[in-house]
Amino acid sequence: MFKPGGEACRVCTSLLVGFNGSAPHIKQNLNFAVVAKASVQEVKSWAETRYWSNLNILSSGNNTYNFDYNAEDTEENQLMMMNVFRQSKDGIFHSWAYEKMFMPKGDELNPRQRDQIWPFCCVFDLTLDDRPGDWFPAYSYD
Repeated sequence: MFKPGGEACRVCTSLLVGFNGSAPHIKQNLNFAVVAKASVQEVKSWAETRYWSNLNILSSGNNTYNFDYNAEDTEENQLMMMNVFRQSKDGIFHSWAYEKMFMPKGDELNPRQRDQIWPFCCVFDLTLDDRPGDWFPAYSYD
């Protein structure tokens, strides 16, 4: 989502707007959390400016979670990664990660690893013009 002292990712911000609305429904069946490398104070401040009242947002600033689970590269660039963990009688285990971002990109400008959870991409795909290839969401539209 963003690293300490950095600017929040516009793509992550857009995704989390949708998840904020869906979180109460998701939480009926799952534990659901968002992890950012920024400090607790930075994450909390950003969440408040976005009115994210339904998300459990955690800081991984004092551990190696982001690197360990492919949400950060060796240069500490933050990467969008979804991970699923399952609890069983034997413990908690990493059971799934969205790894499409590691596929060869071909002619596309942007990877599509987030598309299955990003509603407006699905809407763009229904149109004859497809999605705008070089467009990214803004923090706000005035």
